[in-house]
Amino acid sequence: MADHSKPTLTSNYSSEFIPEINGRFADLAQGLDPAHTTPTNLPEYSIRYSSASKRWESWSGTAWAELETEYAINVSTATKLKTARKISISGAATAAGVDFDGSGNIALEVTDLDYSKISNAPTLGTVAPKDVVTGTGDTTSSRITDVAWVNATVGAAAAAASAAAATAQSTADGKVSKSGDTMTGQLTLPRIQANSTTNPSSQGTHIGWNEPSSSGKTRIVNNKGGGVGGFTFDVVDADNTTILGSMALSAAGSVSTSSQGTLWGSSNFNPDSKWSTSDHGVVSSTSNWIRLRWGGGSVIYNIDGVLEQTILSSQNFAGYIATLGAGAVGSYAFVYVPASRNPGDVAAGSDLKWSNAAGNVTGSLSGSWRCMGYAPAGGNTNLSTLWMRYA
Repeated sequence: MADHSKPTLTSNYSSEFIPEINGRFADLAQGLDPAHTTPTNLPEYSIRYSSASKRWESWSGTAWAELETEYAINVSTATKLKTARKISISGAATAAGVDFDGSGNIALEVTDLDYSKISNAPTLGTVAPKDVVTGTGDTTSSRITDVAWVNATVGAAAAAASAAAATAQSTADGKVSKSGDTMTGQLTLPRIQANSTTNPSSQGTHIGWNEPSSSGKTRIVNNKGGGVGGFTFDVVDADNTTILGSMALSAAGSVSTSSQGTLWGSSNFNPDSKWSTSDHGVVSSTSNWIRLRWGGGSVIYNIDGVLEQTILSSQNFAGYIATLGAGAVGSYAFVYVPASRNPGDVAAGSDLKWSNAAGNVTGSLSGSWRCMGYAPAGGNTNLSTLWMRYA
């Protein structure tokens, strides 16, 4: 969990800034799910997924509320239809309607038959005095005389009705409407194809193609809505419990990683521009960036727009050494020390004096020095040798 009001301008880069940024990225990678993290000081309109409530929620600044009651998502399978459909039989056979939502089989009960509505039925004769259909003593004419044919016809109608119901179920089972429906489970796709331009007028992620017109380019759009916006790309372990690496693209255009800080942004990198040899301007940024430029035949680096140093190489080292003044860091001097010294010994400049081969000495030195020769005891001449200033 992380405090989303941090880091601040006073955050220490190593002990505070990086952990605070990593904490915020971890919260976002976990979807702000309260089952895994409890972030604080979130901005208003932040969005999280609650695995406990099985829904997306929006932060009002004081409480979490359901983000939407319905989402427009196309899926290839579903547990059941959102709206149940009623299936019935009418015509030569009649069966009352039964609701079908795709979650299970249904059975239609045929309750009535109407011989007159059977297409291409044979001409029937009369029977008296017994009605073979009802079993009453009715002697009304036009009664059915072929009971076997009636049984076969009714059976065929019932079988056709059953087959129609089975076909309807097979067609609808596990399907979601292409025109919009709600899916409660996880969606797995081999790929997502976009073949038209996007319409990113509502918050969310949009994928489009051929933008700008006739360019053939793929466009991925993040409509941030009321949030901060941006993209996050994470690499996680096999159990999806640990983020191994993370890279983020902010709404301001900065790209950052979980372990290395900001790579570049509009404030410190412009791929369309080149630095000139006279480029000495300081780039406006917060902290912890390095800028390189070419000047005077050398590569020069600048840290946070404050410290500027030359990178030494075989091309400029000799010239750099030649510019060192007497007593400068990196320079050598013939120096007198009032006690014997061996190669590699160090001493403060205040304990050393400028000297010559004859042992003549003058004023003290500054900084810290290392003996590069040998100075045995025995007078000014013996105690004078070559020293190098290292700090």
